[in-house]
Amino acid sequence: MMRRFSGVALLLLMFQVPTSLHPADPPPTAPVGAFGSEKAGESSLIGILYDLKQTQQRQPVKDEYRKMVADFVNNEWDESILNRFYRVSRPLYLTQLFIAYSNADTAPKAFGVEKLVEPRRWLIHYKGQIQAPETGTFRFVGGADDVLAVARNGETVLFTTHPAVRIGASWKPSEESKVPGVFGKPLTLGDWWSVKEGEIMDLDIIVGEFPGGWFGAWLYLEKQGEIHPPGKSGRTDSLQLPVFQVAPYQGPEITGRNPAFRLNHRIWKALQ
Repeated sequence: MMRRFSGVALLLLMFQVPTSLHPADPPPTAPVGAFGSEKAGESSLIGILYDLKQTQQRQPVKDEYRKMVADFVNNEWDESILNRFYRVSRPLYLTQLFIAYSNADTAPKAFGVEKLVEPRRWLIHYKGQIQAPETGTFRFVGGADDVLAVARNGETVLFTTHPAVRIGASWKPSEESKVPGVFGKPLTLGDWWSVKEGEIMDLDIIVGEFPGGWFGAWLYLEKQGEIHPPGKSGRTDSLQLPVFQVAPYQGPEITGRNPAFRLNHRIWKALQ
């Protein structure tokens, strides 16, 4: 669909400050539970929402979103970099990161701060320790509109953004991807890493939205040498990669605009 912009919007785009990076059609509203539950399960990651538009004292700050995200990822995920920004006191608990395209305001609503946090320039940090269910070599695969990054034991192993959001992360993919995404860009292939059954490792994930409008994020975990079934369309390039999960999915059917996926294929354990 052709997008139409006002003169002001076109001027902003020329200076890479987009008012929206998303289709003009209004997005659907995803269940707030896609961002996590208010109660911690036996296996879940804890999630904290940051508003990079205001300080802890709720004073406005200039637009440093892209710089702060890059600094955080490039400096071993040092949380002190985010300390000066408004942090929501109530966490959510996540068992999988697979969020169909939805309104960007769903994230503040999920954390109960929709009256305090505007649906743009927010960042969610999920973290915890996870235990491998089996021995193997794995890599994270993912896509996001706008930001998704993953670190294993403090080292970035995946970083991806919407094509129009340029963030100076030092991590780059070592392999070109042909796995279809959802906005004309393939899913990003992360670094391979090996683990033994029962081994424990630290896991950090961030997702974020820059201009507002639409948001979506999809995180998979691929095992080296594993064969994946084709997508429901039968296309061999739309492989059903397994969603990264730390608990079985028991919610409603996942609908909306998503890449092909497979649920409950391999469940990891998040330690409390």
